[in-house]
Amino acid sequence: MNHRINRATTTLAIALLAVALIAVLVAPTVAAATTKRVTISNFSFSPQTITIKHGTKVTWKNSDSTQHTVTSASNMSTSASVTGLFSSPTLSPGSSFSFTFRTKGTYFYECTIHASMASMHGKVVVK
Repeated sequence: MNHRINRATTTLAIALLAVALIAVLVAPTVAAATTKRVTISNFSFSPQTITIKHGTKVTWKNSDSTQHTVTSASNMSTSASVTGLFSSPTLSPGSSFSFTFRTKGTYFYECTIHASMASMHGKVVVK
């Protein structure tokens, strides 16, 4: 009888250890899935440059009084070309758009409606 209790206790201890190990391994992945916000207001992106960890979701919220877009671009100049990595629909005031950056690098974006304005260009640096 005592042998069975020790065996059951050992099995339970191993099971609890396995669950704890899985929790430790999964925790960094869950913690990395964060969201950063960029506000569109007064015909500008704020912050204009944001640095994040890969796997982070960026949400742009249009807090302006007019429509805007968030579209990936080749650089931050007013003559940038669209790259096709991400593109929001036209965002009415109060609307949001999100994109998750899974690969390290530097990404540029613009509002295609107001691309001639330098303040309507932004940058995401993914570490």
